[in-house]
Amino acid sequence: MKVIGLKLSQLVLLAVFIGGCASTEPELPETVSLIDGVYTIPESGVFINGEGDTNLELKPGEYHFLVKKPWHRDKVHTVLVERGQKQLLKLSPGQGFAEGEITVSPSEAILEIADEKFSSKFTGELDSGPYKLVVSSHGFYPLETSIEITTGEAFNYHFDLKPIPTSGSFVIDSNPSGASVLVNDMEGITPFAIDQLPFGSYSVSAVKQINDETRVVGEASFEFVQDGSNEFTVNLLSSEQLFESKWYSAIVAAELQQQKAARLKAEEEQRYRNARVQSPISVSFEIEELTDKGKMSEQDFAKALFTLLRVGDRIEVDQGDYAYLIWKRSSKQGRVFNEQVKSLWTQSPNKHNFQDDEVSSIQLSQGTSLITTLAYHLYRSRNTNPILDLDSSMHSLKSIELPDHDSEMTIVTIGGADVRLGQNDISVTPLIGFHQVKASSGTKSISWSKSPLKVLVVSEAGDLSALTLNKSRLKINEKSLVKLIEDGEVESIQRFTQLPDETWKYEVIEKSGPLASSLDLNVNEIGPHDISGQYNRVWLIRYLDKQNNHQLRQLSVNYAVGEDVKEPESDTFFRRKEAI
Repeated sequence: MKVIGLKLSQLVLLAVFIGGCASTEPELPETVSLIDGVYTIPESGVFINGEGDTNLELKPGEYHFLVKKPWHRDKVHTVLVERGQKQLLKLSPGQGFAEGEITVSPSEAILEIADEKFSSKFTGELDSGPYKLVVSSHGFYPLETSIEITTGEAFNYHFDLKPIPTSGSFVIDSNPSGASVLVNDMEGITPFAIDQLPFGSYSVSAVKQINDETRVVGEASFEFVQDGSNEFTVNLLSSEQLFESKWYSAIVAAELQQQKAARLKAEEEQRYRNARVQSPISVSFEIEELTDKGKMSEQDFAKALFTLLRVGDRIEVDQGDYAYLIWKRSSKQGRVFNEQVKSLWTQSPNKHNFQDDEVSSIQLSQGTSLITTLAYHLYRSRNTNPILDLDSSMHSLKSIELPDHDSEMTIVTIGGADVRLGQNDISVTPLIGFHQVKASSGTKSISWSKSPLKVLVVSEAGDLSALTLNKSRLKINEKSLVKLIEDGEVESIQRFTQLPDETWKYEVIEKSGPLASSLDLNVNEIGPHDISGQYNRVWLIRYLDKQNNHQLRQLSVNYAVGEDVKEPESDTFFRRKEAI
């Protein structure tokens, strides 16, 4: 059976005629079905049961007309037929509809049609007419749209939801720029561009190194949201200082530095006090220029100074408007000492915050060399009666033997060439030799190829007893006897005599021969003298002490001889006259 669709605007028109006989009413079905009986030909009439007659004669009563039409819902019309009336019935088909499918993506999306919800898709019939669709899914933008369903026309719709972005491009900068930045677990250098930064809350820290010991830092937090700002700048407002491999705020670091400086100063002072010699000496110089610069390097100059000075000794140099201090405060040559030397060498004044202590002071002239002047006078000033103090003008010796000694000795030589103690070169610089000899029972020899200008040997045990005269002025021809050694036996004497013309006379007196046992070298004579003037007598005495150890010491006296003549008298010429 061919079915031709009836438009919704069309009606089924029936003419209903009501019979006149009320007593003999025919029995009719309750409902008159027009199934397959309603046909419409465009611009034609209505056919019932295939017939074009639209007139029906019905008995009075209530009738139900069921109208069916393709792609329309069934519709029942209830009609009350009254007797003796002709009624025109307008019967329309039910609501038009169509079949089809509506799908959405993603698959877990919810599709809402006319307040009814479907999961991911709809398949079936929809009445014709307009519809509002709502599609939603977590993480996607919701979609609202409208569609039109046409009766009998199959429909097929598909809708894709647009994902809601969860991240975006973001740039983190710092002020100042070029800082290392940490955002959660991401690291970079500002300006730091991040391609896909998830939306959310963030904490950012940044640090920029200014130098090895200083940096600036900053911390901040920001919220990154869609359609919000995609850049953020963190200000580096806090300064930090490095202290013992850790970073602290500038204020805390300064406090820690002060505490450390105070502690180190106290520790250094205590170490100094423990290492300091008992009687340090301060040597002062006034110079116009440092003459040693033309004779040695700065390193050799520093080495020589450190070698010569004892812990506690220092030199103070006044040069024009500036004063320089070189203070040996440790047994190891370190940075502080070298900086003090450099200050003098380069004429760049330095400062110190050392705690002063008591020292003995001597004032010296630089002479041809500050180093050589210091080397001699520093040790000579500490020993008014040294073991040995020889000037090259006093002798032509090639060596001197140092016998047993029960205390440490210090040897200082000025000038000369190839100066050795035994086989060891004791030169510190070409200008000076220096060596400290520990107490021992062995004999050592100081030798040289060219005689030093000065040879000084002092005992670290302190001054030896001095030789004194009761009479400091003699007459011509007058002589006196002096006791050289109180305890011990003199074995030999080297005698140096400086005459009024400043020339030196050298003599050696030894016990020898058959009368050696009767010679008393413990006593020696001064005089007689042929001319007046100033005399200097120096004895270099080798002797046995009470423990039969060989010792060496030097004694000297200065005296004057007047112009008056001492007449010969037997008692003053006796060899064994009591010493004066």
